Order: sequence, then C-alpha cells, then structure tokens
Amino acid sequence: MKHLLLFEAYQKIKSLNNSQESFLRKSVVQHGYTHRMGSWSVDYSQDPPLVNVIGDVRISERKTLSGIHFGKVDGDFIIYNKSSKNKFESTKGFPIEVRGRMDLFNNSFETLKDLPTKKVGGYFNAASCGLKTLTGCPQEIGGDLILNGNYFRTLEGAPQIMKDNATVSVANRGGKRVLLSLEG
Repeated sequence: MKHLLLFEAYQKIKSLNNSQESFLRKSVVQHGYTHRMGSWSVDYSQDPPLVNVIGDVRISERKTLSGIHFGKVDGDFIIYNKSSKNKFESTKGFPIEVRGRMDLFNNSFETLKDLPTKKVGGYFNAASCGLKTLTGCPQEIGGDLILNGNYFRTLEGAPQIMKDNATVSVANRGGKRVLLSLEG
C-alpha cells in the first residue's frame, strides 16, 4: 500500500501549466542580464514542487507567482512594481534560498512570517513594504539590510548572521520615528 500512495502523489503533479511556463520564460533571466533567458528545473519530489533557477528571477507588475513555489535561486530574486495596484501581498512561493540579492521594494507585506527564505547571499531590501514586524526575515544575509519606510518598532526577528561590514538601514516613515528599541 505504501508504494500505491507514493504513485498517487506522483500522478497528481505532472508538469507546469502553460501560464506557469509563460511566467517563467518572462521572469527567469541569465544573471546580470535582462533579456537573456535563464534556466530552471522542477523538483517534483517536493510537495508542492519547487522550481530551482540558474540565473535571476525578475518579476514586474504582478501580484502573484502564478502558483509557482521557488526552491533555490542561484542569482537575484527581484520584484519591482511601479504601479500601486500591482503589489504582492503574500510571500507564498518565494525562494527557500537566494544566492544573490533579494529585492522586495515597494510591495504590501505587513509581515514576513510566511517567507520561506532563510538565507540570502547578497543584500535584502524590503523597504516601503508596510512591514509591522521583522518576524520571518531571512536569518542569514550576506549583504546590507535595507528596511526604510516600514512600521515595525523593534529589531525583533532581524537576521542573526550578517557580513562584518554590513549596513542596516532603517529610516523614518513620514517623518515619524520608527524604532523604539534596538532589542532583537
């Protein structure tokens, strides 16, 4: 019976749908380029399946990841939205690990508690996202931590491991003092 259950689980997930394939073709690029398609593979042994990327993931003017869950991104993971109507509100499906930088600037997250990313190799930018807490923030960051224009009052949940010369940037929001405590 054990093998039957495994086979049933395997049958549920056959491949990415056309919308997901299109999303990846538009969003995955070679590291350092904006128009050269990168590559990805799908690990169907995970539930949900994880998309691992060789290159950068650059997402613009979207609200969701089209049901995709990222595993490891070997380059950068960048979400940029110029329009106020196209902002991510959830971190569901974001990468588990990003070897480059992770830039989430100007989205609508009140919290990062569901962010699966535990390690970022470069800087982590969550400026102007509306964060009320740092709970769920990646715990290991290889670059600067940029958190300007948010609402949290303490550094509780901030990364525990950062490079020696990293900068933590927490500027005021609307002229109001942000931090009440350096605890955390």
